[in-house]
Parts: sequence; structure tokens; C-alpha cells
Amino acid sequence: MENSNQIKCLKQFLKREVGHSKRILDIGCGDGATALYLISSLNCTIQGIDLDAGRIHRANEKFKRKPRKGFAVCNVLKAENLDRNFFKIPFNAVIVTHAFHHLSNVREALVKSKNVLTRNGKIIIAEYTRQFGEKIDNCPRFSIEKIKLLVIKAGFQKIKRFNLAPGLFAIIGFKI
Repeated sequence: MENSNQIKCLKQFLKREVGHSKRILDIGCGDGATALYLISSLNCTIQGIDLDAGRIHRANEKFKRKPRKGFAVCNVLKAENLDRNFFKIPFNAVIVTHAFHHLSNVREALVKSKNVLTRNGKIIIAEYTRQFGEKIDNCPRFSIEKIKLLVIKAGFQKIKRFNLAPGLFAIIGFKI
């Protein structure tokens, strides 16, 4: 149900916004498609986490087979269990694409995400609108305003909203 225009817009947006970030945490990395695109385009390092062990396995196999500039690896871990000690080096960016609505404790996941970021690091949340997303997979979605409020409550600043394509938006917040 995703259309190619949405995917293209999301990839271009992530590439632009991740930019010079050398270390990225991908929450809800799934089969690693976003990570593979970013490491191939930007020569960065991506640490992905997801709850689905099968998808993590497929992601790591994909990373081994495909030629790329950067490095990526994925692990099974709940976002709410992020721990600065698990990640020895902080991240420049945290991305959550099409996975925000799957987090079991959104507030905790956002606070922990902030804790693993460098100063001036950013969180990028890309999600479908309620109307569009719920038609795709029948999963309830947060409103744009609710996500923005949750990001503010987690302590992120300089919040920005982007309409990427019909039915697709992004929110960015910075750790100051």
C-alpha cells in the first residue's frame, strides 16, 4: 500500500537530515532496508534495534551480502530498554521510521533515545498519518500533535514538523 513516491520522499528526507551524522540508531529497523540505504549513501554506522528476531536476522544477512560504504548491525532490543552502557559511543541521530506506533512505552523510549544522543544530536520520527497508516496495517497511530507533544515532554527542543508526502510526515527534535 506504500507508494513509491512516499518511499522516495522519505529516503531523500532521511539522507538530507541524517547528513553528516556518523553514528545512527535505527529504532524499529525491521529488515534493515532503511539502514542499508543510509549506509550505502552516507558512509555511516548504523546500530538497529527491533523486537522481531526473524527480521533482525534478515537485516544482518542483507548487510553481509550487499556492497556498501558504511557499516550496520541490528540487535533484538526493546526501545524502552535502551541503556547508554549498552552503546559505548553516543549517537548523532536516532531514527524511528514507521515504528513509533509500535513502541509499548513511548515516553520511556523517547527519554532513553535522548540519553544515547550526543549533545545537539537529533531524533527523527517519520510516520504515516492516522488516516493513511491505519488503512495500511490496521494499527492505531498517534496524531502529529500528540507525537510532537511527547517529543517535547521527553526534553527535546527545536521541534520541527515536515509534511513529506500525502499521508506521511516527520518530526525532528534536538538534544540541547
